[in-house]
Amino acid sequence: MDELIKRKSKLWEYLTPEMRELAAEGEMLLNSCIVTGNKEIKDFSYLVFPWGKLYEGFLKKIFLDLGFITSEDYYGNDIRIGKLLSTGGRNIPPHRLSIVKELSSTKVFGENLTKIMRGVWKNSRNLVFHFFPDNFYKIDLMTSKKRINETIKCMEIVVNRYHDIVGHSDAKKYQEKKKWKELLLD
Repeated sequence: MDELIKRKSKLWEYLTPEMRELAAEGEMLLNSCIVTGNKEIKDFSYLVFPWGKLYEGFLKKIFLDLGFITSEDYYGNDIRIGKLLSTGGRNIPPHRLSIVKELSSTKVFGENLTKIMRGVWKNSRNLVFHFFPDNFYKIDLMTSKKRINETIKCMEIVVNRYHDIVGHSDAKKYQEKKKWKELLLD
């Protein structure tokens, strides 16, 4: 079985045991699909589900570790990643909980990485998980593999950037307090 997330990588080390389990199950699901080669299936969204769920947990953990959400938010049922990543829409302001402006800071992830994070959220989580009656979003096997790989690559980049942030010399004094936001947004 192929490891889509290398077991000795920074990303793997960052993931919680539950997130690692989702990754392993996602790998097994993809491999079993490839082995059986079921031609009758028209929508391979189900292959992306564990990765979308993993990505949601990953973002919550990153946002917690950087001080953008509290542990109550992380362990609670009320926080919505889509609201945190909201930029608004045509003539609609961003959600009041949006942290996109803060994430876009060059001290955090910058505009490009934040856009990638939002794109992965939309393509590998929202479009796959939700039902839209006027646009029944189905994806083929190749597209599902692409979505999975984009999700993993995004998490790798984000976790590497996170390590750059926490490795910063000024970061040491903030580490125990989990007040990264103060350091990042000065």
